[in-house]
Amino acid sequence: MKGYEGTVEKYEKADVKVPYDEGTILESDGMCFGAFLYFSADLFFVGGKEQLILQPPEKASNRRIYRKFGSHRFLDVRVPCNVPLKTAIKLFSQPLLICGRSYRFLWAKKDKAPQIYVLFAESGKGISNDEETLVEDVQEWMIPHSLNQQLSVEKYFKRAKLSFSKTTPAGILPDGCVKIVTDIKNGGVEMTDGCGLISRELLEEVRMKYNSYIEREKDLVGHSDGKLAGSASSFQARLGGLKGMWVLDPTLEGKQLISRFSQEKYHLPMKSVGNNVGYTNDLVYDTFEVCSWDQSGKESRFLFVQLIQILEHRGVSIDHFIKCAEEGTMWVPKMINDILKGDNESLIAKRPDKLGADDERKSFGLLYRIAYAKIGIDEPIMRKLLINLLRSETKAMRKKVRRTFLI
Repeated sequence: MKGYEGTVEKYEKADVKVPYDEGTILESDGMCFGAFLYFSADLFFVGGKEQLILQPPEKASNRRIYRKFGSHRFLDVRVPCNVPLKTAIKLFSQPLLICGRSYRFLWAKKDKAPQIYVLFAESGKGISNDEETLVEDVQEWMIPHSLNQQLSVEKYFKRAKLSFSKTTPAGILPDGCVKIVTDIKNGGVEMTDGCGLISRELLEEVRMKYNSYIEREKDLVGHSDGKLAGSASSFQARLGGLKGMWVLDPTLEGKQLISRFSQEKYHLPMKSVGNNVGYTNDLVYDTFEVCSWDQSGKESRFLFVQLIQILEHRGVSIDHFIKCAEEGTMWVPKMINDILKGDNESLIAKRPDKLGADDERKSFGLLYRIAYAKIGIDEPIMRKLLINLLRSETKAMRKKVRRTFLI
């Protein structure tokens, strides 16, 4: 309950006022704010009876469907594996009256443990007559059946996840600025799978509106799920039924967004695409939603498989890669030799937080702590961890090697 109270308290002190219990679209600057409240519950199966336990409200994440209908109308119910499937089906196949609101099943993410069933409040306390909405209407808004008759029920539930992705709005795109083109293929393989292009002018506008939204959200509740965009030239995003990555193409002029067929998961009537004739326009469909901006992290200092292939294609010599491999692995035998001599300092100096990948830090952490405690090679656990480290480094290097065999 503390997180909810803090959210409301910060909102009440904010200079900018947007309802925190309903979705709001500010057409003047292309902003679309949803509610800030998230409700959840846990379903238990005790003594042959189901029990629904409501959890304290929390600050809601930023999602497309929350911004459209208001996050306060959704209730996520977590169902553990020990609850029989037939019990869950029986429970969620009928309306549930909870806290004065009538909820019905809307959507569930496939094969999630615990399984989360999303309920939607069609009517009830705090929902005016004008705001009453059937679950079928919400599902139709998510993925219109008339435009997506080819989708099976299984595909529908998989594609509907786009409406629940955590995103940050970055403004409403201009009419007709989006062009959907075929993917580049090589031998039947899509080389541009999920990757589109964006012009510099449109990229700068998206970046500006994204940062503006982040600042507005901070003014409202003192916090934002997103981080201010820097100078990145590529990003993960959602737009209507499109998803994937967009990369700057400096050759594109004006405000242009090139998307691939592989990025279109389902069809929506969108003015930015120009396929909205005969349909009521919804600004949410044309709102560009950024998931994350690409950043230069620690991994950029390391030669990973894809980068090696790119550098090799650009003419970097094999001798240079051999030199990098020797420099990158010589610390392992040196460290082991030092430990055999009773010196753990070289191992201690290579702290886990200085390593690149998360899994490498995790596996190396215990070995580091043992070395710091001055435990020697005589201990079986020390020998085992050193062998695992040697195998891990050898395997990682082997994955990066490309050998040429003469036949």
